[in-house]
Amino acid sequence: LNLYAHDYHGDGTYYGNEIDGTCSYGTNLPQAGKDHTINALVALNAPQFMNSLVCGICLRVVGTGSGLGSDPLRGQYIVFVKDLCPECKAGDVDFALDGDGRWDIAIQA
Repeated sequence: LNLYAHDYHGDGTYYGNEIDGTCSYGTNLPQAGKDHTINALVALNAPQFMNSLVCGICLRVVGTGSGLGSDPLRGQYIVFVKDLCPECKAGDVDFALDGDGRWDIAIQA
């Protein structure tokens, strides 16, 4: 799991305030997903999703605010993986929030 050892750079995007996801938590998120330190729920890119082995992992996402759109990802976020982003590339994270844009980010578990 190189996600723990390295930062990966990619794009941060939004796919809307969705409850369900590939990890099948629905509204029954485990305690880690409900923790007050979690800023958002996300879908992780297909190459690093490892056939759902990373469901429930927490990631640090750092946004530079650089990119295109009206809702920049800027600063540090602690996120909980609850879904798969099949079209995303390694390093990409899709936020389960309403927003707009494609933003430069780095992720690490």
